[in-house]
This record gives sequence, structure tokens and C-alpha cells, in this order.
Amino acid sequence: MNLEALILSAQELPPVPLQACHAYHEAEDEMSGKVDVELAGRTDIMQLIGNNPLQMMYDNHKHHAAFMASVFSISGYELLARTIPWVYRAYSAHGFSYDYFPVELREWKVAVLDTLTGSNTDSIVAIYDWMLDKHSDMVALSTRSPSHPMPVSEEWLEVKNTFIDGLLEGDHRSCMELARHYVKSTGSILSLYQQIIQPAMYEIGQLWEQAEVSFAQEHLASAVITKILLGISDGQPYSPPFRGKAVVTTSHNEFHEIGAWMVADLLEQDGWETQYLGTNTASGDVLQTLNDFLPSLLIISVTMSFNLGDVRTLIRTIRHNPVHAGVTILVGGRVFIDNPELVAKIGADLFAANLDEMLRLTRALEHQNGYLP
Repeated sequence: MNLEALILSAQELPPVPLQACHAYHEAEDEMSGKVDVELAGRTDIMQLIGNNPLQMMYDNHKHHAAFMASVFSISGYELLARTIPWVYRAYSAHGFSYDYFPVELREWKVAVLDTLTGSNTDSIVAIYDWMLDKHSDMVALSTRSPSHPMPVSEEWLEVKNTFIDGLLEGDHRSCMELARHYVKSTGSILSLYQQIIQPAMYEIGQLWEQAEVSFAQEHLASAVITKILLGISDGQPYSPPFRGKAVVTTSHNEFHEIGAWMVADLLEQDGWETQYLGTNTASGDVLQTLNDFLPSLLIISVTMSFNLGDVRTLIRTIRHNPVHAGVTILVGGRVFIDNPELVAKIGADLFAANLDEMLRLTRALEHQNGYLP
């Protein structure tokens, strides 16, 4: 079965009633804990998880619960079909046995039936049965080549590859020198971000998925880029704010901040009065900032699909507050690049696939929002 056929099969799954969605979401931690206990007690658990630390399995269970809650709430069955082979690929590359997944899914089914008593769980159980039934297809799809790297201009391809080598070695001095030379040569921080930094981080993420780099190397690369972002903007011209106010944030439980950081930096240079809230920002804190700052633009960066439910809830809360009726909500991040149908499902207004598109879309808003004089 190819991916397109898997998606068509998933789209035939039943919608999950609202009551069952809420019940599953409220019981995420309880059910995840039950699955943790059952799997950790197996005599063959180390064989199933490739002698990885149990915490890696526990984290997967926590993310699984949040992801499935998001899928149920938006009937995101195309997302489900696209994501599961990726999960198989990433975890098997790090040593997990393919046999782990049906074992895990059966325990989730038991946890649902034991925990969500009194709720209409038939549709949820049907979805777990579908995942178990498609296990061999998921395995086959996971062995296929992952998505291609982000496009980079031919003239800068060698520079980007040299930059990646420096990041993985933790050589922040050579990476900073390369970045400054690039900006001096092109006169464009946008070009540096879009042609070098963003593709480099995307490729390093793919290398981690394939177990070709370690957690430590991935974190080291992020730390080097953080140093570069802190230093590269010094001396760059910033336009006085004239386009309006913008808030840039990641979702709650999202720790990938480099994309959002670059967005906030470019908006400031482009004439927006910007507040950047960083990573893992609680929805309550985002709402408080909107109330205090009264922006015309909110940009939310989402990398991990298991955060979509929280983002959808946040957007719904904003929409129900008449004070923020004029706020345009733009989303970006890898999850939307791979699944553009999700933009409408979570209630966002706009989606930018890259930084250049983000600037084009936000400039078009200059005369359309309610807070501009």
C-alpha cells in the first residue's frame, strides 16, 4: 500500500464524538501512565525498545496521547496516515523494534476501554484497530526515503553544507564567520536565514530521524545557531515601527524556537513592533500578552504535530474574545508544510511556508487590521 492509498483508507475512519474527544484529552496522563506501567513490566521490554532508556518510551507515550487527542479533535486522519510511518522510521532508526508498535497500540486500546467508561469510545477503538491492522503497511512505508531537503540556491549549496559541518562539530566561531561573510556578500539577513540556517536545521533534524546524528549533536547545532542569531543582528538596520503590532510565539510544549526567533527578528526589521514570547509558552500567557499589547498580528510556530490540539484551543479562545476580533493569525512550521489542510482545521487565517512568504503576507496586512492608526 502506498501513502496515498493509506490516506484514503484513513479518511474513511469515523469522526470521534465531542464527548469522547474531551474524555480522551482529560485522561491523557492517566492512560499514558497505564501504558507505561504495562510495557515497563514486560520481560522483553529492553528488546522491544532497543535498550534505550525507558524515559524515551515514556516520552513517546506522552506524545502519542497528545497527538491522538489532536487527531480526534480535528478529524485529522490524513495527518494520522502521514505521521505514523514517520514515527516508525524515527524510532526504529534509534533501535526500537517494529514489534514494539503493535504491543504499544494494544495497550493503548486496553487503556481507552478501561479508563473512558461511560464515554462513546467506539470510534476511538475503531481508529486503534485501524492502526493495528495497517501495521505492516506502516512498516513498509517507514522504510522508504524521507522527504527531500529544503531547496537552496545552487550558488550557496556548498556554503550551506560547510555550515552544517560546523554546526555538528560545535564550531561556533567558523559558523559565525561564515554567517557574517554571507550577510556581507548578499546584504540580506533574510537570505541567510532562508538559504543557510533554515535548511541546515531541517537537514540536521532529518539526520537525527535517521540516527545519523545524536541528540547531543542536534542540541549542539541549535546552541550554535542561537549564538549566531544573538550576534548577527548587531548593526543591522531596523525600521521604526509603522506596520502595526505583532506577537510571535511557539505553542505550549513546543521547544523548537529558531524558526519563530527568525520570524520575530525579520518582522522587527520590517517595521513591526514585535513581542517574541519564546518557546513552550502557556496559552494563558499568550492571551495575557494579547490583552496587554493589543496586536493586529499573531504568529504561531508549530513543529510537532502533537501540539496542534493546544493551538486549536488557543485560537478558538482568541476568536471568542471580541477585543481580538481584528487579530490576524498566521501559522508556520514543518507540520503545516507537510499537512497544509490543517491550517483551516485549527482556525488560522494564513500559512507561510517560508520566511519570504511570511514577509509578503504580513506586508499585505498593513492596511487591513483594526489596530493601525
